[in-house]
Amino acid sequence: MAAALLRLRAAARLRLRAWVVLALLVGVAGGAVLASLAAADRTESAYDRFRVWSSGADLTMFNAADPIDFSRVRRLPEVAVAGEASFAWLVGENGESDLDPVYTVDAAAGTIDRPKLLEGRRPDPTKVDEASITPPAKRITGLKVGSSVTLRALSPDQLESAFEGRDLEPAGPTVTVHIVGIEAGQGEFVTDSTLRLTPAFGREYGDQIATVDLLAVRLKRGAADLASFKNGVERIAGDTPVSFGTADEVATEINRTLHVQAVALRTFGLLAALASLVILAQALGREAAEEAVDHLALRALGVTRPQLWATSVVRTLFIAVPGAVLAAVVSAVAAPLLVFGLGRETDPHPAGWVDGRMVLAGMLGLVVVMVLAGAWPAWRVSRWWTEGSQTAAGVGALPSRAVGSLARAGVPASTLTGVRMALEPGRGRTAVPTRAALVGTTVSLAAVLAAFTFGSSLHRLLTTPRLYGWDWDAVLGSPFDEDTSDRVIPALTDERAVAEASSMSYAEMTVAGARARAVAFEPVKGSVLPPVVEGRAPQDETELALGTKTLHATGRSIGDTVDVVVGDRHEQMRIVGRSVLPSVGGSDAGIALGEGILVTGDGLRRLVPDAPVNLYAVRYSDAVPRREAEAFAERLGFGVFRAEPPKGVADFARVDKLPGILSALLVVVAAGTLGHTLMTGVRRRRRDLAILKTLGFVRRQVRAAVGWQATSLVLVALICAMPLGLAAGQWAWRVFAGELGIVPEPVVPLVTVLLVAPATVVAANLLAALPGRSAAGVQPAMALRSE
Repeated sequence: MAAALLRLRAAARLRLRAWVVLALLVGVAGGAVLASLAAADRTESAYDRFRVWSSGADLTMFNAADPIDFSRVRRLPEVAVAGEASFAWLVGENGESDLDPVYTVDAAAGTIDRPKLLEGRRPDPTKVDEASITPPAKRITGLKVGSSVTLRALSPDQLESAFEGRDLEPAGPTVTVHIVGIEAGQGEFVTDSTLRLTPAFGREYGDQIATVDLLAVRLKRGAADLASFKNGVERIAGDTPVSFGTADEVATEINRTLHVQAVALRTFGLLAALASLVILAQALGREAAEEAVDHLALRALGVTRPQLWATSVVRTLFIAVPGAVLAAVVSAVAAPLLVFGLGRETDPHPAGWVDGRMVLAGMLGLVVVMVLAGAWPAWRVSRWWTEGSQTAAGVGALPSRAVGSLARAGVPASTLTGVRMALEPGRGRTAVPTRAALVGTTVSLAAVLAAFTFGSSLHRLLTTPRLYGWDWDAVLGSPFDEDTSDRVIPALTDERAVAEASSMSYAEMTVAGARARAVAFEPVKGSVLPPVVEGRAPQDETELALGTKTLHATGRSIGDTVDVVVGDRHEQMRIVGRSVLPSVGGSDAGIALGEGILVTGDGLRRLVPDAPVNLYAVRYSDAVPRREAEAFAERLGFGVFRAEPPKGVADFARVDKLPGILSALLVVVAAGTLGHTLMTGVRRRRRDLAILKTLGFVRRQVRAAVGWQATSLVLVALICAMPLGLAAGQWAWRVFAGELGIVPEPVVPLVTVLLVAPATVVAANLLAALPGRSAAGVQPAMALRSE
């Protein structure tokens, strides 16, 4: 055992630099994997933690022109705390407004649904003219911190008329407020365009403007008290209709988006882990082969095979433990940076956090994985060199056919030598595990190409509305209007700027137990339909197509007949396709990404006879200037909605850097292992290099031989990696697209592929410069005397 320990100490002195390089690679790769997994967990739990941090209400209730007594509601036994606020009926100077102005009425309202400040500062509660807005309000209106907005108020006696949908000239005061911050509470991160006014505003104008009272309620037992609380409110309200908005409904939509973001981060971590594991395992195998040259001598001194194997395991620990510590540091720094988009907005503490348990578990797991990755090659090498064999990895290795062909072609000696060093392992003490180097380089290049393919597909998703269901130029109208078909359809039919158009109607349906929003498309001029990714679009009243997630929720398949329910109406309909349903106006018009039901106009009217037609999908004519076409749309007097990615897609504009980060990580790890391979080869082949110099090789030829070794390695790896990487990237994108529920169209980045080959060869030759210099400096007399 003493001899084995002496060997370990000697190896530490001789190979310390290589061990440090491997530890750094372990730390960088492991840190990236741990950071992505920690960020995924953080993202997925962000909104649930926000609800706890903000003391979120379980529901918000309001009633229209005939208010009920909120003081009686507060006394219901299920209520833990309740806070009252008021919606102020304010409109823009042109008679319209995308903002929902709200101000608190009592102090209790400040103890629940506490908003998170995202930009600027909070409004001063004592100032009438300060306000904040939510992220959707910023996106829709273009307002920002420092902006001012002027609004006109309806008077209290106009409230009932406003609920009846009448066009009114505001009779209340005109007010101007200054935006001092961007903040959001529950439900205000995605769709609510809230203008948060101050209590001072309510005291100043509350009796001069039309308001609707709101009550935010937190229940003692949460969702368990919801049914009994609603029953109590209905008893108090009597015949007065009361509307409820539950926090769980909003949470379901937001958590669905956060889950997709978490899947992206976990996919990144998994790809990085697999590629890094293969590359680093190959490097550990080369270290084991490097140590094996002394095994025969150690066996002669009485060292057993298990002791030799244990020595290699200890060497792996010397690499893995510092690498795991570095990985913990890297993950602690990088993980908060990988929480993006909605995850960062909803996380109450998005920066400066460390998941101690995950870091410790990751460190331990990393050490165990690295030890296991190094244990097998160490055991195999100890068998080669302790069972009477005089050769190592090159036992019985046949000469490469490629080398033979090049020799017959008369290529220069330096080129032939470099190709031979890359493709032939060699024999005995000079053997080098070239196959392991080829596998590691191939895997790293394939992973880089897969990451580029995934990134290109993601970029195309963000710039191609058709992929998320928007296969037209604009949508006219409002999902909250009455039926407008009598006025709009003739105008669309006669307008030369409109090439094709379809009317749209919405309704809630339940299909095989899965509740979702249904949209009916009915041709007006030509035909406009959302994209169908499998099967076909419905053609009559007995057929429907479902979004990917809705189809999965039903547990049915295309071709199955399902029970469709709306209220007391039941109809049997057949699933004929899987479609991507559109979002309208940033609010998804009730349809979340990947969900929804597509039916024909007749199919919707079978279940909802009075469903209003109030939206129109329009594709403009190429023969008409776009400005003229858009002017026609505005002349109709409706809202004009243009392509806007749903929140679940828009947030990936911030994750499109992940494939590039993965590629950079793999390039660093692959470059380190390739450099390690070249240095190991030079050390193991000092005798061969000395013989070449004795036969007449000059320093330039030796350096060229090492350069050709690196070039040959990466060229062979590229030939294998290109089809593998492109196929893997397309497969990963199809899986990810299925999770999102979008049209799965992967993109092959041809320009990138064409650039990868020359860039890889150049990088390989740059890496070969230092090993080439070391090889050129071999002294034949010294090298041969040591043999």
